[in-house]
Amino acid sequence: MHRSYIYILIEVAKRELDSRMLLATKLANKGYSVVVGEKNQILWNIISGKYPPGVIFDKCAQFVDSKRFEIVHQKGFVYTVLDEEGLITNCSYFNNHRFSKRAENFVAANFVTGNNLNEILLSAYPNTRNIVSGNPRYAMLLPEWRAWFKKEFDLIKNKYGSFVLIVSSFNPYPEVYKYALKGMKEMDDKFKLLMESYLQDNKDTGLNFVLRPHPSDQPYVYDAIQIDDRYNIIPWIIASEYIINAKCTTSLEAFISGKRAYTWKIPTREPAYRLANFFADDLTELDQSLTDKLNIKRKEILHRLLSNADSANRAFDMIVEKLENLSFKSALSIRKSSIHKMMHLKNKLRFVLNGDNYNRIRQKFTESDINYAHEKVSAECPDIKIIVTDLVMEINC
Repeated sequence: MHRSYIYILIEVAKRELDSRMLLATKLANKGYSVVVGEKNQILWNIISGKYPPGVIFDKCAQFVDSKRFEIVHQKGFVYTVLDEEGLITNCSYFNNHRFSKRAENFVAANFVTGNNLNEILLSAYPNTRNIVSGNPRYAMLLPEWRAWFKKEFDLIKNKYGSFVLIVSSFNPYPEVYKYALKGMKEMDDKFKLLMESYLQDNKDTGLNFVLRPHPSDQPYVYDAIQIDDRYNIIPWIIASEYIINAKCTTSLEAFISGKRAYTWKIPTREPAYRLANFFADDLTELDQSLTDKLNIKRKEILHRLLSNADSANRAFDMIVEKLENLSFKSALSIRKSSIHKMMHLKNKLRFVLNGDNYNRIRQKFTESDINYAHEKVSAECPDIKIIVTDLVMEINC
């Protein structure tokens, strides 16, 4: 049987999973065979010959500079990306480290978050096939998608009631710092001390604090706060009274959802932290109301960085339409294979030899994430056929 295959790759489940699964169900309902799951597992299956040619939808374009891409390209796959790293970025850094001449030549569709990133890319790569779509995961912050997160929202509220959400991005595994910007560790340590001091000062005020760590952070041990790393950030933001942002750009997500964000205002030149500061208010001014002038300026910056920020469906629709246009039928079908099961051992050896912590890599996408995805798709489309193998789902009508 001839079918059109679309492969949706996910790297960090708690960031990308919900929007990617919703995208997968939209495509499956249109008659496509959709394979969605952990990025490296899918790529290994492609390279080992388990999957027939189709359209790949990835999270960033760096993969085209790897040797693995040569094999994928030679096997007849079409490669597309939705950039997850360029919402807030430095022009020189992004064009030198996040994109390349090969990406300009080989990426069939480069979905970008907004006009700012589009201009950055075109300044160095005028022939890149950019589509200014916005990002569906930000669209899911809007009220139209509250039902998708109802179960998670209810579980959070039943457990924590009324609470203040602390969102962090300052506890990386030690080996991460060798790739980081100069001074990052010092800034992280300062934020940790500020948070610990704040919690200590407020332990008798009756405020209920919950810390939801960044998905790539190492485990926390803080007696003064409840810690919960489950779920996408969206139901946490919606369920909270307000958020305290510790060096994390979720202040922008809070702004989109209509929630107030606060932070410790530490001066910095780093673009992501500057944006976090801009969309959050000073924690020492908790009771001050926002001025109309500041709100208008924030909306202007938001719409320059993120297209379709006020639409629940436009980003999804633009991506689906382009993937449909690029899709093609294959006479081949997915076959059984045992070689792909070597992937985790191969990855573990590679990361250990590089001096990295394999647990940091594995925690980005786990078996519980694929079970969560299965539950979501089954609820959204009860008549769809789903096959789960390792950390990958095959979805068909």
